[in-house]
Amino acid sequence: MIESAVTNSCACYNNLTSSNHTEVLSSDPKLVAYSQIAVAVNFYLNYILLHLLCFLGVVGNTLNIIILWHHGFSDTTNIVLTSLSFTDLVFSITQCLCRVYNIVALWDPVAAYSLYSYYATYLSNINQISLALSILQVALISIERFIAVWFPFHVSRLLTTKRMKCILVFLYAYTILLTAPDNFIISLEWLVIPFTNTTYAQFRFTEFFYNNRNNIIVYSSYIRNNLIGTVPLAVVLLSTCMIIIKMSMASKNLKKMSTSKKVKETKMVKMLLVVCIIFILVLVPTTVLDPVSLILADMFTQDELVIMECVKGILYQISASANFIIYVSMSSKFAKTYRELFCWKRCFVNVLSDSNI
Repeated sequence: MIESAVTNSCACYNNLTSSNHTEVLSSDPKLVAYSQIAVAVNFYLNYILLHLLCFLGVVGNTLNIIILWHHGFSDTTNIVLTSLSFTDLVFSITQCLCRVYNIVALWDPVAAYSLYSYYATYLSNINQISLALSILQVALISIERFIAVWFPFHVSRLLTTKRMKCILVFLYAYTILLTAPDNFIISLEWLVIPFTNTTYAQFRFTEFFYNNRNNIIVYSSYIRNNLIGTVPLAVVLLSTCMIIIKMSMASKNLKKMSTSKKVKETKMVKMLLVVCIIFILVLVPTTVLDPVSLILADMFTQDELVIMECVKGILYQISASANFIIYVSMSSKFAKTYRELFCWKRCFVNVLSDSNI
């Protein structure tokens, strides 16, 4: 977890729990009204919309894993989509746990701060790893589809199930290695409020961070963020454009083909193309917001930084929650398996009809 993320999250926490906000205490009625609007917007984004999206992400990705597991792993696409659903599930869970302290803060700010400190120390890195893995896996999907569309006679030889599993293992190890310094940046300590005799947890930056602060910020903000953000985005953009070009060139031939295999392959390409397009729509604004909030932080008020963090979290969560809807609406095989496994009403009716025969 980079320092800017911690700083912005702290600003978010302070904004939600502090009643002595400087802008609220300002005598300028415009600033008071602006702050009240910002707090209201943050409430609906952070307390309601984001938690709803997290719930959809947990449910949707759980269903994805069950259905894709039911299909088996003889296909490279199923392997990647199952892994993507797993990382999106972990991201949705940790994202929701990240925001629990906001709700607790309404009743007990001290307990909320302890929860936030636990999250910053133990769960934040898992959240960042799962997000980075999801980004890298979408880039892998775009490359896999690019090869399948442009080199259809070589894709089965180049991308075997064994090689795909090895690539995924490499991506997991690569991401964990890139985020390893985050494990040494923050530690947890317990403090006591003397006049209430209340014990609470508080995170603090370690000596390792203070001794290597500049190097860590440069590495996190300019090297790692590009490796797991900008570079995958560029790969997905390029691959998506090339796939669209190839499909446009072959559209006339595809209309003449009536084989079910070609039709299914085309539907699969379109489905994964939608996944890539949603990824692009999400990552482009977040990639812009990250350097803006870091470099121009002094130009924004605390309320604005809070809302920017909320917007980024919502965009990431949309990407993590949308895949189930895409799969079930664009893949007839996925939708059929979903109905067979989870449409209990239809199964109950079939059992009754069978028993009456």
